[in-house]
Amino acid sequence: MFKQPRHMLRVLKALFWFIAAWIAQPLIKFRFRDRKIWLIGEKTGEYLEDNGFYFFDYCLANDTGSECFFVVQPERTNALRARFPAKRLIAYGSFQHILLLMHADALFYTHTHRDLIYNSLLRCLPARSCKIFLQHGVSGFKRFNADYILNSGLPDIVVAVSEFERSVLSEAGFDPRRIKVTGFPRHDYLQNLLPAQSRQIAYLPTWRDWLDPQSFPGSPFERHIQDLIKSQALADLLARENIILKLYLHVNMRFFSPHFSSSQPNIQVIPHGSEPVKALISQSLALITDYSSVSWDFLFLGKPVIFYQFDVVEYLRERGSYLDFGTHAFGDVVMSEKELLRAIQKLIDHDFKLDEKSARMRDSCFDHFDRLSCRRLAEAVRICSTHTVPEADET
Repeated sequence: MFKQPRHMLRVLKALFWFIAAWIAQPLIKFRFRDRKIWLIGEKTGEYLEDNGFYFFDYCLANDTGSECFFVVQPERTNALRARFPAKRLIAYGSFQHILLLMHADALFYTHTHRDLIYNSLLRCLPARSCKIFLQHGVSGFKRFNADYILNSGLPDIVVAVSEFERSVLSEAGFDPRRIKVTGFPRHDYLQNLLPAQSRQIAYLPTWRDWLDPQSFPGSPFERHIQDLIKSQALADLLARENIILKLYLHVNMRFFSPHFSSSQPNIQVIPHGSEPVKALISQSLALITDYSSVSWDFLFLGKPVIFYQFDVVEYLRERGSYLDFGTHAFGDVVMSEKELLRAIQKLIDHDFKLDEKSARMRDSCFDHFDRLSCRRLAEAVRICSTHTVPEADET
C-alpha cells in the first residue's frame, strides 16, 4: 500500500525492457511459435505463499500441456531456486518477463494485474491472453470497490470455492459466466499440513484501507491492538491455560512492526513475512480476527474463529461487507476485550471444536475437499484458451 523510493526505479527499469522487447519482437517471435505459456504472479512477486504460488507448484509437478513461469522480485529468486528450476522463475520487470507477458496464453494473478506488471505498462500489451483472477481469499466480509474490479482486469475466469461464493462475487459485479467453482489451489496444500502440535492461537487483524502512515499511529485500530497484547487479563488467561497467542502483522503494517511488542512470554508479535502464513494456520488451534479472509482458511480446515470487531460500525461505513456478521459469522462476534476473553475461555472449555452452526457453514461455503482444486483450475484454463468467455458451470 505504501510506496517505497525504489518503486519508481523499478518502473523505469521495466519501461526500458518493455521498449527493448517491442523492438526485438519481430526478430525473436519465432521462439514462441507453438508454445503455450502460462505466466503466474501474486502480490507483485513479493510474497510467495498464496494461490498463485501453489498453482505454480502444481503445474511443475503435473502435465498441464503448457510451460508455466512464476513472476518474482529479483531478490526473492535465490530462496526458490532450491525448489524450482531457475528457468521457470522470472524476475519481475526483466526483459524475459516482458517477452513472456507478450506471448502468454494465460495470465494468473491473486490481487490485480500489478501482480504481473505495472498497470501503466499492461495497457500497452496485446489482449489475447486468458486472464485468471485467482483471488487472495474467499470473498464475503470485504466489499470490492469499483476501482478494484476495474483494475482486476475484467478477468476471463474468477476462481471461487463454492456456489455460495459465486453469488457473492456476482453481487460484487463479476460476470457470473466467468466464475468457476474450482476451489483454491492453496487449499489442496493446506489439507496436507500436519495438525497443530502446540496450544497456539493466531491473531490476524486486517488492514483498514482508510488509514495511512500519518493516521495509523494513535488510531483506534492501533490502540485496540496495543491494549490487547499488553492486557494483563489476557496474559493471565493464556499462562493459566498454557496457550501462546501469536499476533501476525498485516503486510501494510510492516513499517510499524517496531511499534508492537509484548513483555508477556505467552504473547508473541510476528512481523509480516518472518513466519510462513501456512505454518501459522497449520500450527494454530484457533483464530482471532476481525474481518480478514484468512478466517475462511481456518473454517475450511475445521478450526474455530473468533471475530473481534471493536470498530465494526466504522468498518461497515468505510469498507462494507456482502455478508451479515450476525447471520454468516462462523464463530463468536465480540466487541470488547472482556467479551473476547470470555470467547477464548469458551473455546478452551470446548477443546477448540467447531460449534454446530460453524460446521454447517463449512459444509455450505465450500464445495470441494478432495484436494483436486488445482486440477479443476488447469482444466478450466485449457477451456478458456479456446473460448473467449467460459460458460457458466452446470453444477
